[in-house]
Amino acid sequence: MSHRGRIFHPPPPPLSQDLALPNQLAKLGEQCHQEGDVEKAMDYYRRALKLQRNHAGAIYGLGMAAWQVGQLDLAVKMLKLVCAQAPNHPEAHYNLGSMLQNTHDHIGAMAALARAIELKPDFADAWGNLGCSCRDLGDHEMALTCFEKAVAFARAGTRVSAEARYNLCYPLLSMGRLKEGFAAYEARFEAPIFRGTFTMKHEQPAWTGEPLEGRRLLVHAEQGFGDSIMFARYLPMLAERGAGPVVVEVQPPLQRLFAGNFPQCTVIAQGDAVPEVDLQVPLMSLAHRFGTELDTIPVPIPYLGPPPEPTLPAGDGLRVGFCWRGNASHRNDRNRSTSLRAWRSLATIPGTSWYSLQVEEECLAFSCRNLRRLMRDFADTASLIAQLHLVVTVDTAIAHLAGAMGRACFVLLPAVPDWRWQLKRPDSPWYPSLRLFHQPHAGDWPTAFQQVDATIRAIVERRLTDQADQLKTGAKP
Repeated sequence: MSHRGRIFHPPPPPLSQDLALPNQLAKLGEQCHQEGDVEKAMDYYRRALKLQRNHAGAIYGLGMAAWQVGQLDLAVKMLKLVCAQAPNHPEAHYNLGSMLQNTHDHIGAMAALARAIELKPDFADAWGNLGCSCRDLGDHEMALTCFEKAVAFARAGTRVSAEARYNLCYPLLSMGRLKEGFAAYEARFEAPIFRGTFTMKHEQPAWTGEPLEGRRLLVHAEQGFGDSIMFARYLPMLAERGAGPVVVEVQPPLQRLFAGNFPQCTVIAQGDAVPEVDLQVPLMSLAHRFGTELDTIPVPIPYLGPPPEPTLPAGDGLRVGFCWRGNASHRNDRNRSTSLRAWRSLATIPGTSWYSLQVEEECLAFSCRNLRRLMRDFADTASLIAQLHLVVTVDTAIAHLAGAMGRACFVLLPAVPDWRWQLKRPDSPWYPSLRLFHQPHAGDWPTAFQQVDATIRAIVERRLTDQADQLKTGAKP
């Protein structure tokens, strides 16, 4: 998550406005806009522009209103007109760049933001947004430079300062500079734009990494299922810091799985009554508390094991579980998820049986075994994964679960993946059993799928060869 220019600076001052009626109409539009009647505001702005086509206030107002109602093409068109009218006004170019980011035109956004910085070199907001575009294009070195500039120019204690310090974590973590990255990650609790997601929901004093000396500690999940699974590896390490009773609060679908694997902890579901504790810490802050670096990542694989039930439906050959998309509300879902059609060729590889691990919907596009009704929670999913030979998935909690169980898993990733996978790395320092297949460039899923296809076919061929050799020697296959 990152700041993408959702807070806009005031528009450039109006230019030549000689007619009284356009001014009045634009004023009425502005009033309606402030009162939240966006559609009525747009009508007034359009009427003003019919009378005076270069009315700066109406152009700007229409652009901002169009953005609010999702008419992004119109919004960009209006903001480009604003920049044409005020070519030396840094805020105009900043607004255009921020808008282009929202349309995912990062090249155009970078040009507009660079112009804003050229006109105003200490423009902290523009530096921050330029860093976001660099990061989303995979240029982590340049993103880091931009975020450092934003930190340097932002006033201490301001929204811009908190967001810039938080944004530093993404390039740092993506480049493997974990200790610095996780330290920057702590700023998420200070940035107002992120508080809806990262609010500290517990009032107890924070544990900052000091010896616990028997004190009772609450560890609470704060984000997605995959995040909770990934950072659960730190829970057994709390005993080394002298923790007394440890209460772990997780999302309800994870409660049974965690309770069965961390008997030293009291595992409760979010919404349950919290036992009395002395200190609290967010689960995703444990990496920072333990000073994790790339070569000190704890990998006690497997650290999650399955219950004995449910039983996987029978299937011949290589049993492969798959998951084609993640949570649709995730900020990067448009890049990380795939269409179901893209999986059809994999599911026809001879010598394989395919099982859908998708919880939200069933696979109806081709023949496979849908497991949706067998998966009440992640404990059930873990049991089913344990009975598969291989899991193939996009970047979802399924990848984390398979990795935490030490199960073979292929992960299909976008060209610029989430920080934890790093750029172009074929393996994961967090999960040794995972193999990563990256898009060679943005949107190129076919090439990544072709690589997975070839790899699975090679596995099937080796299995057939091994079985033939066992039959020759009289050994059981």
